[in-house]
Formats: sequence, C-alpha cells, structure tokens
Amino acid sequence: MRKILFAFLGLCALSCSSDDDSNTDTTPAIVGTWVISEFNVENDSFDLNNDGVESSDLIAETGCYQGESIVFNADGTGSVTYTTDLDLTLTNQNNVETFSYVCEEDNFIFNFTWTQSANGSFVASAGGEDVIFTLPSNNVLVRPSFFEYEIVFLDANGDVSSTTFSDSDATNVFVKQ
Repeated sequence: MRKILFAFLGLCALSCSSDDDSNTDTTPAIVGTWVISEFNVENDSFDLNNDGVESSDLIAETGCYQGESIVFNADGTGSVTYTTDLDLTLTNQNNVETFSYVCEEDNFIFNFTWTQSANGSFVASAGGEDVIFTLPSNNVLVRPSFFEYEIVFLDANGDVSSTTFSDSDATNVFVKQ
C-alpha cells in the first residue's frame, strides 16, 4: 500500500504545473532599436526625385532622413539619432513652380525618458516636451511630426519679391531592427 501511495504522490508531483510566471517576458515591445522607414507629409505630395510619381514620403522622394534611429532602453531611457535634415524650397516665378532641396547633414543625438501610458501608447519626454509614439504592431512604430518648407516668390527679374513658409503635419514610421 505504501508503494502505491508513493507512486501516486510521485505522479501528482510530476503532473502538477507551476503557477509561477517568472519566465514570462514582460519587456515592452517598444524596447529596442528602431530605424526610420517613412516620413509622410499630410496633405502634400511631391515628385522631388523626378520619377513622374508624386509621393508624400519624403524619404522615398529625397533620400534624406535615412539612417535616423530611435533606441528605447528597458530602463525607461532612450535616444534619437538624427542624421540629416531636409531643406526644401519652392520657387515661384511667373506662376511656374520649381522645387529644390538639399539633404543637410545633421548628426545629433537627443536623449529622453519614456513611459507607457494606460492606453498602450508610449510617451517620450525631454526638456518639458512630450512626444507620443504608437505601436500598431510589434515591428512598426509611429510618431507624429511636422514638416515646413520655404516658398520664395521671384519677380520678373529673378529677384525675391516675398518669402513665406508652408507647414504640414507629418508622420514618421520606424521599423524595429
């Protein structure tokens, strides 16, 4: 009888599972390195690469911003690495519009802290400014942004008669590395 009892207890011990979730990874999906893949301007599209197709994606049209990245560390810190900035100008002379642009080198690293909000978005904070990131999937990160470019009006002689700026909301899309 004792052998049966020990065998039964042994089977129970082997078949019982642990409720210990210590092996569950609780690291937020945002932790890691993200590289920019799109810089989409809302309500504007351009054919800056002269391929005959207008696009709102400034990376596809110019090649600027490539290599920019964001790193989210598990300790709630992070950094953004800026590589280039797009200097875009629209020139209007006699109602003929011409775009020109330069990808200006802009090697700059910006540090921040981040938290996850109750609605699942992530808030990066630095210098009193907050930026909200959303994670539509484990491999795609989205950040609201803006884009501004100069509009120069020339007179018949080619001299600047006035200058203004166009502002647009934009969205940056990053993919996880």
